[in-house]
Amino acid sequence: MADDLIKFADDINDAIKAFPKETKKFMKEEGRKLRKQMRARARRTVNRKTGNYLSGFQVGRKIYKWGDADYNIRVYNSSPHTHLLEYGHRMLTHAGEMLGYVTGYHIIEHAGKAFEPEYLDDINNNLVDFILEELGK
Repeated sequence: MADDLIKFADDINDAIKAFPKETKKFMKEEGRKLRKQMRARARRTVNRKTGNYLSGFQVGRKIYKWGDADYNIRVYNSSPHTHLLEYGHRMLTHAGEMLGYVTGYHIIEHAGKAFEPEYLDDINNNLVDFILEELGK
């Protein structure tokens, strides 16, 4: 059973490498889905005015190799104050007195974890079906 799963995973990797153009297109679509989920989570979580935080979510243009994965795409927020909302910050007066600590929302981290099962399901259903259909032609 384990040997069959390993063989199946190797077959999927070989098929992905045989169709790089389609795989890149699939990764960009998945990046757009993740960006949409991050924006929705940010709207639900942050219930106050945040400047251009919601419009700052972007999908990277380049698909790159990182670690052991051949195809990675970056989804991030380009707003200059993202780190303050994500990780929290000290609240200071202009004189430098600390008034308290604002906790972070960790929107990008939580959205990424919530998206992972959907991404794996999309790989199993959409990408593999497309590649198998192309191999059958």
